[in-house]
Amino acid sequence: MSPRAPVLFSAAELELGAGLPHRASEFLKREGLMPRPEREAVRGGRPLWNAEALARLSVIGAIFSASPSLSLAGRLGNAVIAEFVSLRGRLPSNLQHYREIYQFLTNEDRNEKGDIVELFLHKRLRDHPEIYLPSKARDDDFRIFIVDRRYVFSGSTRNIPFASPFGNGQMPLSLDFVIDGWGRGGGADSITIKGLEDVLPDGWMNEGHEQDIAKAIEARAIDAWRNSISIIGINASLAIRNAYDRIFDRRHGVAIGHDTS
Repeated sequence: MSPRAPVLFSAAELELGAGLPHRASEFLKREGLMPRPEREAVRGGRPLWNAEALARLSVIGAIFSASPSLSLAGRLGNAVIAEFVSLRGRLPSNLQHYREIYQFLTNEDRNEKGDIVELFLHKRLRDHPEIYLPSKARDDDFRIFIVDRRYVFSGSTRNIPFASPFGNGQMPLSLDFVIDGWGRGGGADSITIKGLEDVLPDGWMNEGHEQDIAKAIEARAIDAWRNSISIIGINASLAIRNAYDRIFDRRHGVAIGHDTS
């Protein structure tokens, strides 16, 4: 049996899935923050994007819904996505955790990989509302938290807490980034996003002054989490599932009866 062709999405579907207006995606393209298409436009055709690109833009769209600027959302989204993908391979929709659906998969379904199995799994789930309901969060969804406009944590709230490498006790999630310049009235251009490798001093793994500095940085982040004034939370996994659902409904002429805001 010949392999299934990958499912690809138009620009309009990408915008629908991510919940972004056309002018927003055009801005992201100009700024170099838009995922690259799987197929470029040739001979009057149109560019097409794969499911990974849809997932990336969905996370950016979710961050934008809670951030002051599209530029910040694009830069922060791409930074978090790059960090996660480098460690774990792909952004998690968590569709694979609806284990009750596996009894309905064919052998052909089970042999597929990557985008193809992800989207066929979603299609099977939409046929079984007793297992899957759109717009419903899960405890094991991958989430991004921005604490006091300063610290970016990520992970699943169901995870076992992370142990601090510096003896600061347990952290609820992984500390990934530090944001500078996000003050009241500050423009997006004044905001910088730094990974931990850019914040911690050289030699922080060795005992001594540098490690004391690193320990203090982490301690401030943990204290901010525990005593935060504000936390912006983004459910990245749900944003991806919502994107799949919006496009599924559009392609199948289903009246949208779930939240797509």
